[in-house]
Amino acid sequence: FCIDRQSMMDQVLSHLISKGHRKIAYVTNKQNPDRIYRGQQAEEIAKFTLAMTASGLSDGITILTQGKDRKKISADIKSMLTSPNRPTVIFSASDFRVLEIREQALRLGLGIPEDLALVGVFNTPWAEQYGFSSVSVEPEKMVNAAVASLNSRKKERRVFHVIKPLLLVRG
Repeated sequence: FCIDRQSMMDQVLSHLISKGHRKIAYVTNKQNPDRIYRGQQAEEIAKFTLAMTASGLSDGITILTQGKDRKKISADIKSMLTSPNRPTVIFSASDFRVLEIREQALRLGLGIPEDLALVGVFNTPWAEQYGFSSVSVEPEKMVNAAVASLNSRKKERRVFHVIKPLLLVRG
């Protein structure tokens, strides 16, 4: 199964643009090139760039790709948040990364969401606890799709499931 990333980008960006955001950053993790999902990151970045460009916001695009070096991650986030062209919203590929960004923003005296809006993915309990929007990829749908996919392997024809995510707006 896979997550409908185009739907995810469309939902998030149309919501943010409708709220007046023009400087939108996308933060994603560097992926191990040996992993099966190695094309996921490139697909997400391409869809983000395409959606921003289609909305006439190519000048407002910021993309930050991060590895595992904690000090570099922290420095990259701080640099982005103190830039004269600081984004008004950061959309991260995970709720966990949103927590790191939120912590840095608060240390710098930025108000959440007054100065910086945050959007994550996976709708973890953190998203609700800290009041930031998040894309929900409902666990039940993922489990059902995984089971159906496994069951289809027993048959002649393999079934491929696309899961449509849902943006849960908070803050």
